[in-house]
Formats: sequence, structure tokens, C-alpha cells
Amino acid sequence: VASLLSRWENAGGKLSRWVLNLGAGDGRCEGGDEYDPANCLILQQGWRGVLVEGDASLAAAAGAHAAGSAGARSLAAVVSPSNVTAAVVAEVLALLNISKPEALLADAESVRRPDLLKLDLDHADCSVLGRLLEVFEPLLLHVEINPLFPPPFVYREKWRGRPAQQRNGVFMSVIGSTSAKLKVARTCKSIGDATCNSAPDAVASPWFKMSPAETLGDQQREMAVQTPGKPETVQTPDKPETWKAFFVVGVLSLHIILGLLSIPVAAYYLAIGSSKAWVLALLYFPFYLWPAQSQYPGWEIFGKSLWRLMDYETSCASYFGQWAVHGTERIDAGTQYFVACHPHGTLIFQRMFWHSPKLEKCFTRPWRMLAASVVFRIPLMRELSLLFGAVDASRATCERLLRDGVNVVVWPGGLDEASSADAPDEVRLRTRTGFIRLAVQHGTPVLPMFVFGELDAVRTVSPLPSALARFCQKKLRISTAFAVGRFLVMPFRVPFNLCVGKPVPVKQCSEPAAVDLEVARVHAEYKAELQALFESNKKQFGYADRKLVFVCEQAGTGERTKKAK
Repeated sequence: VASLLSRWENAGGKLSRWVLNLGAGDGRCEGGDEYDPANCLILQQGWRGVLVEGDASLAAAAGAHAAGSAGARSLAAVVSPSNVTAAVVAEVLALLNISKPEALLADAESVRRPDLLKLDLDHADCSVLGRLLEVFEPLLLHVEINPLFPPPFVYREKWRGRPAQQRNGVFMSVIGSTSAKLKVARTCKSIGDATCNSAPDAVASPWFKMSPAETLGDQQREMAVQTPGKPETVQTPDKPETWKAFFVVGVLSLHIILGLLSIPVAAYYLAIGSSKAWVLALLYFPFYLWPAQSQYPGWEIFGKSLWRLMDYETSCASYFGQWAVHGTERIDAGTQYFVACHPHGTLIFQRMFWHSPKLEKCFTRPWRMLAASVVFRIPLMRELSLLFGAVDASRATCERLLRDGVNVVVWPGGLDEASSADAPDEVRLRTRTGFIRLAVQHGTPVLPMFVFGELDAVRTVSPLPSALARFCQKKLRISTAFAVGRFLVMPFRVPFNLCVGKPVPVKQCSEPAAVDLEVARVHAEYKAELQALFESNKKQFGYADRKLVFVCEQAGTGERTKKAK
């Protein structure tokens, strides 16, 4: 807290030193005898304000602690983990003896716009904070992040052997809903330590990186309150999804789980001699051997009727809250493209965009997406992938599609893009040059796309040590991570925004030397367009605190380099 306040004032920010402390406790650290340094600092520096505590005995202790501080009041309030409904704000305001948020306290300070809103409601912080920020417009916000918050979690740092929360999607959502400029500090209680004597300095939140020039004085602050800005963070939908949306999105997750389970289950029943299992296996075997994945047009059973029934446009908008496509004016509907989509993601939920009218109407030519060969060896995963319009990502199949004038959709990043768990402030893109070489040989323009939300839809958890997991991924090209989301198997309800970049023109070449030069040029322009696409949209779609990192192959050599943007 001291670091937060001093940096704000050193940068020219003004403070009238008014605090609204919700969940003030007794002023002591949990499990310890020392008073909370944050509460002590506020009192020692002569802050005025209100301490709100739901427990009567704790409120009395906090009041006694604050008694010697001029202007401090202590009130008992019905705010606790068992009461996290929308009425909490009304209760707090009622206990403050004001009927409207704009009303003033006796000392003529506005409770609606405190300099510091300090929040510690145990495990109810996430539930209460969003509602509070609809009423209160603090200049600074201090929250004690609890590791028991609902997901998504991203643990990166450790302090005293315990994980410290690096980013929490719930906080990112609710903080983004306020019109005030916020900075966030974390204290040692955020990781459940018993004492605060040796707590690390409070740090500015990675969600809001404000330079001194961006800090707000009194006049600027009033303008910010009067003119709400566009949220810079991920917004969680308020309305529940429909049952159809839940089913349609869930099929994409469950078909992978069921596909992987089908192999040991089938092997077991065949081994024990189940007649039904053998009949089903004999009926299924001819379809399994049919090499539809290496043919064009692939598998068109059920055709568009199935996708009309799924209605991905409406279903995904209902589930994720936002399901939008941006920059479609850059697409020439009649041109053949090699479409490069990023990031790969663990389960690639963005695949559903390709059966959404918002994207389908942009292409008059047919399209096919490329999938790894192993996908077509696993029952159920194989069938749904074929129905989705996927074919084998072999060179022969890809060249056949390009010769036939088909738009080819590829996710070049693969496993290297599937998760940013090891670096939550980064978005890693792997820009392989193999597909660019094919595009050059066939003279097909490269169309880059980036989907904001893919990396936030699930979090990855690996049962193996991080070093061993990286070895398996880099050397053996297999992922040991499990995708965990809402209800374990469903993606989190985060907005999905597909942004279309400018097509990179390609000159068709056949001579090896000319091909290498053209691949290098196209690769460089393709990376530059991805960078521009990310930077121009990241603030709008909740990635303002993240940087783009390329893990690349040098064109023509296959060497890997890493460059942070």
C-alpha cells in the first residue's frame, strides 16, 4: 500500500486521503498479533474514512484501534461471505446513513469517490467487487487476492513456498467495468501468510500499466468519471447461456475426451469377448479405413444441414457473450487464400467461426482446415473433425487442395501456442515457414488471423514437472497438459473476437533460390502484419497487459529463434 500511494503521489497524482475500508477486520493480520500494516499506515498518515466490518466483535476491535485517529469511524455492516448478493451495496450505503451514492458524509467528503477503496471480504471479494464498482468510483483500489477465488487461475510466482496469484479472470472482468482509472496492489495476505512483517512491497497490478503521464489529477479524474471509458479487460457475460448453446459448445470439448476414452473402453470389451462390441467394431471398421481425410472434398455426410441445426452464430454468442469477426472488409471473397490462424489454443474453439455466417459469407470458394494426422486415428475425434471440414495436414493433401482452388485454413503454431501458462503476460506465436513455402510455390496469398479469447477459454494443467513437460513438448512433440475449464470440461465464458489481417501477396516461384528469397519476404511481412493486428486490437479486447512473443523458424534454414515484441 505504501508503495502504491507513494508512486501515485510522486507521479503527480493528488490525494485527499479519504478511504472506504470494506471488510476491515480487527486491524490485525490473520493468525498473528501484529496489526495489518496497511490499516496502520492509513491511520498513521491521517487518512479519514469509514471502516466497514460484518462481524460485531471485529468491528468493535477495529473501531478501538482507529479511535485515536481523527475523522475515522467504525460501523458494523452486513457484508460477509454468506451475503454476496446485489443488496450488499445498498446495505453498505444504508449503514453509512446516505440514501444515494452521490450524497455527502458529514465531513463533506463523497463516499462514492474515495481515494482508496480497500477490500478484504475473505472469499467473497470477487462476488462483491463487481457490484461495488458499479457504485463506487475509487481512484486507487487495494484488494487482498485470495488463492481460493473461482477460476481461471494462473499461478506463476511463489512467496514463502506458497503460490501467489498472478492473474485472475474474475478480477480482470470486474475491474474493467469501472470508469475510473485504477491501480491495484497486493499484500502478503493474498497468499495466506500468517504475518505481514516481512511482506513484499505492494506492486502495481500487471492489468493496468500506467506511466506517470497517464496518472490522473483531480480535474482529469472528474472527466474520467463523467465519461466512462471502454473496458480494457475481458468481460464475462451477465446473462446465462441457453441449454442449446451449452450443448453445442460442449460437443467440441467432449468429443476429444470421449474419443480418447473410446480406445481403452473398446479394447476392454473386445478383449472380454463382448458380442455387441465386436458387431459395432465390424460395422465401424470400413468407415475407419476410408481415407476421407486425405481426399477432397473430404467427408460431407449431413453437409450444411448439421451446421444449420447447431447454429454456431447464435449458440456461441449466447455461451461466450461476444462472438464477433472484425476486419472482413480486407477479404476478397473470390480470391484463394492460405489462411493462417493464431493462436492455436488447446482445443481450438475458434474452429466454430468457420461454420458461422459472419465468416462463411466472406468466402465464395470452398475451404478446408488442416488437422494433425493423429486426430484421424482416434475414433469420434476423427468423425467430428471430418464433419467440421478438416483434412489431413500432409503435404500431398495440402497441395491437392491448393491445386483445386480451395481456401486452406491452418493453425501453424501447434503445441508451441497452445498455452501461455508458463508466461501469463505473453502471447506466444510460432510462425512456421513450411506453409509459406507451399503458398509461394502455388502463388497463394497468405491471410493472417488472430483470435482474442482462445488462450483464456481454458487453462492447462500438466501432472508432470515443468521441465519434463517442456521436454516432451519440444523433443517428442506431444503435450502432457490437460485442458481445465468451467465445470472442468467446458470452456470459460470469455469473449471471442476474430480479427482479420491484411492479406500478404505472394509471387509464385519455382527456382529454389527464388523460392527461399520469396519465403523470407512473405514470412517477414506475415509476422509484421500479425504484430500490427495484435497491437491495434489488444487494448480493445482485453490483452492490453500482454506482449506478443514470436518463436520462429528462420525462413529457409529451419532454425528456431525467439524474439519478444
